[in-house]
Amino acid sequence: MYNKEVAKIMGYSAKTKPGMADPYWYEWSVGQKYIVEMLNPDSHIQYVELQADVQLGLDDVVITYDNGKTKFIQVKHTRVDDTITFGDIVSTGKLKKDINSKCSLLGELARSWNLEKGLHTDSEVYIFTNKKVGSRASLAEKGKINRPPLNIFLEELQDKVSKAESFSDIVFSDNKEAWKEWCSELEYIEKDEDKLTFLKNLHVKTDQESLGDLGNSIKSKLQRYLSVSEEVSDILLGKLDHALRDWTTSKRNSSKITIEKLYSALSIEEEVIIYNHDLIPVSPFFDSRNEFIYNIEIDIIDGYEKVLYLSGVPGTGKTNIISKLSCKKDSLVDIRYYAYEPIDPNKEYLPSDVSERVKKGVFWDTLLNQLRKLLAGNLYKYKVPVSNSFLKLEEKKNEFFRIASEFAKDRNRIFVLAIDGLDHAARSGVIDETFLPTLPNPEYIPDNVKIIIAGQPKEDYRNYPYWLYQNSQNVKEYVVPNIQPSDIEKLVNERCNHYNSNNKKNVSNIISKYAGGNTLAAIFCCARGDELL
Repeated sequence: MYNKEVAKIMGYSAKTKPGMADPYWYEWSVGQKYIVEMLNPDSHIQYVELQADVQLGLDDVVITYDNGKTKFIQVKHTRVDDTITFGDIVSTGKLKKDINSKCSLLGELARSWNLEKGLHTDSEVYIFTNKKVGSRASLAEKGKINRPPLNIFLEELQDKVSKAESFSDIVFSDNKEAWKEWCSELEYIEKDEDKLTFLKNLHVKTDQESLGDLGNSIKSKLQRYLSVSEEVSDILLGKLDHALRDWTTSKRNSSKITIEKLYSALSIEEEVIIYNHDLIPVSPFFDSRNEFIYNIEIDIIDGYEKVLYLSGVPGTGKTNIISKLSCKKDSLVDIRYYAYEPIDPNKEYLPSDVSERVKKGVFWDTLLNQLRKLLAGNLYKYKVPVSNSFLKLEEKKNEFFRIASEFAKDRNRIFVLAIDGLDHAARSGVIDETFLPTLPNPEYIPDNVKIIIAGQPKEDYRNYPYWLYQNSQNVKEYVVPNIQPSDIEKLVNERCNHYNSNNKKNVSNIISKYAGGNTLAAIFCCARGDELL
């Protein structure tokens, strides 16, 4: 009751309380409507600016089109079903915070347009408002001026301007004083021919959507242009609202909101369990493996096989090879996926042999998420889906390889996906729920895309992809070789630097004898070198 009494005394309601952000959100929502319209190629919008770096009065929302045309929008909002009248447009101070201002709404637009016209080959000026157009006449200057209903005046003005060949052709016989008042607000434009051009490009759009209706309109566009559900469009609108923190504040690097910025703002990184797929190779990387790496890279570049299969018994270092291939400065690998957490001798626990990593949904969602990061700034160019959630599994696969192939074509280089840990998926129990059956037959992989897969020998598993057991020309198998005594010596020299040369030699010999060329065994032995002496 107290709040209602206060509101009554102060002259406002909860809806009209001063300081509410409705006018700001309304202005931004008008901008968002045009921003989302960029998803429609027929709009030919090059970029949109909110609070653009142009003359005041024209800066609320600015749209620039591919042909160079510019649309300046001045946004006016009301929360009380107000009207906009002839007087609102030509009177000084009424619509402005500064009551001493000598510039009316029309005068401000005319002045700003005149200063900007030389910078734009073709520009239009819009007054965009949810206010209802005034339909009543009024008197001004103590009855000296009879101001006509704005709706009737604007219709007549549009008709006269469209037919006029010169500014002097525009005549209002029944509203001479009102027309004189209107023309006085064009004094900032010196030439009559420029005044006519300004009026031809001035548009007053009244009775526009409310703030709530604008939001619904934006969501409808998102649903239509991105083929998403109403629920997803609501999420995407939230992403757009969040982007305003960058687009409308001083932290922005540029006022221009392009289609790529829009796509980046809309893109959703699916809420899958986040695993580390950016593993670095364990040091030292054995010298004997460098030739092995080199041969794989040659086959990626020049080979005709679409799948390169790295086979090796447990502990041979398959994961480290994948990591080395991926972390080189000139790496050919674009995206990689580890289906398990590698064993680390420095950790007290052994990671789970099978985890969520092997599930097909996690697998393809993660690949698409990585693809979005890789193509940041080019998401619209490659039509990367803004969300995985409205794609079926088969669609996720198709989209991944479509985008990968287009990206490879543009840069004239093979796109490479590396997957490590096939055997972990094979040991998961329910194979149909893993990514294994979803790996494409090499025959259907695009010619400019290759996959490196790594896992234990296929002879030990019968539930690898069926095509891995066929004698296919599209698959090349590599058996990971044992590490050499020289590799073990290097490992001992790096890890056991507190030993003297004799002890280093003895430890190296013992490891070479018992590790059997196995990488993981050698690393674990080296970690416990003191027990070997």
